[in-house]
Amino acid sequence: MKDIIEYLKNPMNKGVYNQILKINIKEMGNILNISDILYDENFFIINFATYVADLMYKEPFDEFYNVLDTNSKLVDSEIQKSIIKIKWDKEDAKYYTYLEQAENIFKTRILKNKLDVIHYDDITKRIAKNKLLKIYEITSIKKDTLYLFKNFLKKILHIDETFEITKERFTHSSRYVYRLYTYALELWFKDESSIYIPKDLINLIKAASEYHREKEWRTSVIISAIVIESILADIYEEEKKENAPDVPLGVLFEQVKKIAKIPNEIQSVISAVNQARIASVHRSKSPVSDRDADIALYGTTKTIMWFVKNY
Repeated sequence: MKDIIEYLKNPMNKGVYNQILKINIKEMGNILNISDILYDENFFIINFATYVADLMYKEPFDEFYNVLDTNSKLVDSEIQKSIIKIKWDKEDAKYYTYLEQAENIFKTRILKNKLDVIHYDDITKRIAKNKLLKIYEITSIKKDTLYLFKNFLKKILHIDETFEITKERFTHSSRYVYRLYTYALELWFKDESSIYIPKDLINLIKAASEYHREKEWRTSVIISAIVIESILADIYEEEKKENAPDVPLGVLFEQVKKIAKIPNEIQSVISAVNQARIASVHRSKSPVSDRDADIALYGTTKTIMWFVKNY
């Protein structure tokens, strides 16, 4: 859990590992000696007629997820059914196989036993004009997660010979590091031995995280600010031994700073959350950006970590 906590405290300082993966569908067809490969936005559809048995799967197909998460529900039979679907087409009188990669292989997931998150972003439309290419950007907190995933792909029959890693790097860019944040938060919340957080704060930060994941940036920012307000009220009551005043977040923050020792770095993130809140409330006609929500969720998490350790 150490890596996850370090990442949550300062994702840009911790950095993440990122790679770009390209799968050539046409080459997959050539390997199968098949000329007609159909394609739509959701599936690879390969007409393989007599190749049904050949295209099933290699053992052990679920090696990657078993290695990374022994509690994974993805077992051989489930992967076979969910990733490779065989359908008889009455009109063509042929079998088709559907490789539902976006819903299964390339799905962002928390790896509990590995204590990591693996994030997938389908960037095919942004990069490739050729519909016979699929391109993914894959990100994780730990380097060996990407290494294990690459080995996992090598176990999949016919995909193993058609994919290539076109770029690998370690990055501190905000464009990448915050992609994993809500999932890392969820992983941290599930670790009971890590830290005790009051239930009301847990529920609020979970809600902020869920709205963030749904790209409801404004709602996520506002809930994050409510968490900060609740923490400041608790500090005020601990220090003053009286009910916290019913005042705006910024005013309450100024009052708390006068009676409590709050580190500069925590003051900075609280100020950033408040600014994001103000922007969210007063820019009602303008869209709130993912960057605003990133700052608010990160600042709130960092403040919670400091608060539960000191109060």
